Amino acid sequence: LVDGLIALVDCPNLTDKKLFELIPGPDFPTGGQIIGRNGISEAYSNGRGTITIRGVNKIEEIAGSRGSKKRTAIIVTELPYQVNKAAWIEKVADLVNQIKIQGISDIRDESDRQGMRVVIELKRDVQPDYVLQQLYHQTALQSNFGAIMLALSDGHPCQLSLRHLLQKFLNFREQTLNRRYSYELDKAQSRLHLLSGLLVALAHLDQVITILCQAVDGSTAKQNLQNQLNLTEPQADAILSMPLRRLTSLEQQNLKDEFAELNHKIAEFKNLLSNRHELLKALKKELRSLKHKYSDPRRTHIFEESPKTEELGKQKKQTSKDIVSRKSLINGISEQPLKPTILEFTYRGYVRCYQASGKKSKGDRNIPEHDFTIQTDVTDRAQDLLVLTNTGKVYPISVESIPISVGRIIKKTPLITLLSNAAQQAQENIISHFLVPKSIKDKDLILLTKQGRIKRLDISKLKQISRRGTTIIK
Repeated sequence: LVDGLIALVDCPNLTDKKLFELIPGPDFPTGGQIIGRNGISEAYSNGRGTITIRGVNKIEEIAGSRGSKKRTAIIVTELPYQVNKAAWIEKVADLVNQIKIQGISDIRDESDRQGMRVVIELKRDVQPDYVLQQLYHQTALQSNFGAIMLALSDGHPCQLSLRHLLQKFLNFREQTLNRRYSYELDKAQSRLHLLSGLLVALAHLDQVITILCQAVDGSTAKQNLQNQLNLTEPQADAILSMPLRRLTSLEQQNLKDEFAELNHKIAEFKNLLSNRHELLKALKKELRSLKHKYSDPRRTHIFEESPKTEELGKQKKQTSKDIVSRKSLINGISEQPLKPTILEFTYRGYVRCYQASGKKSKGDRNIPEHDFTIQTDVTDRAQDLLVLTNTGKVYPISVESIPISVGRIIKKTPLITLLSNAAQQAQENIISHFLVPKSIKDKDLILLTKQGRIKRLDISKLKQISRRGTTIIK
């Protein structure tokens, strides 16, 4: 902030790009990670924006909780701003008990004075990125912070951009310095006026003593001092209240030194008040002193992210046949060709995803009894799935976010857990789901209701909806 303010003082026409480089984004006291710069740029440019914050985590190999072999665990060391640790752990445990989050065998808090450490122990053959995606989507490990840069300007509340906010602050500081230096100047001049009277009295000490000895009372002495030595009333009062120790040579020299120092200060104050360039130099000096006194290392780090991908953290070593490399996920580019992907939907609302070349497992311990496949679709990981609920809302699900079944374990995920938190909390029921066609030109969606109503909707309008979903029929 100080660097940005000084840059605006030196160059009022500084571009927004340069300003945003000096002030890259907010720094939250609890640390965490800011994902993407779009929300920051929007808040800084318009005064309002939504910033995505994510907790900091890492993948470790730890000893099993019951003395078993080593297991993979997700270690959470920082949470997003305003997220309570105890409430978040309780929420995760509740979701695990409700089978809304799968792949977690144990969760415990190992925090101490050194910092926060929440250990999420994973089941065997569970990919950490699969669990992390569930935590990001269903808990506050990833949350949105609404930034509204509201301030009182000339007595009226208004929404300001970062540049206007900083400029208003600089104008306020300039007014404050003008008032401060004006006050200091008046104070120094008043003191100088009294010192000049004391020095006059010391220069005419014999005459002052004579006036005091011949005066009937204090009022007469003050009047005679004003008349005979051309002094003002405050100067005469200062002489009458001057202690006798002021008459020593050392005290007289101190008065002369103070008189010279005040003259120098008065000249500085007048220069600052009359020369705006010097006033701004003093302003920058104050800002630098604040930076030197209060600055500390940045806690919240900012990560770039492409629109449809998420940073999954450091993963343990896995073969390229199982998952796309972390670098590819961050850049939003898959190094592998798009292979055909098969989606299987069951009667009880589960979904299974596997590559067309993958081998099915015989057993499935994650699916309740009396469940069976009712729909099978062949697609690829780049497509989107649209889910329609009984409230008339439609939610998008990226096929990429559905965990792939690899190896012996079949991973069937409740489709409802892939929706937004709002849909889960509202306990909405899924009515239908379908893949978005790659070519949506001249494609329509037909909706039929129980009361015999029909609605036709251009499917292209559902292409860019957010995870919160949108209402398409009432």
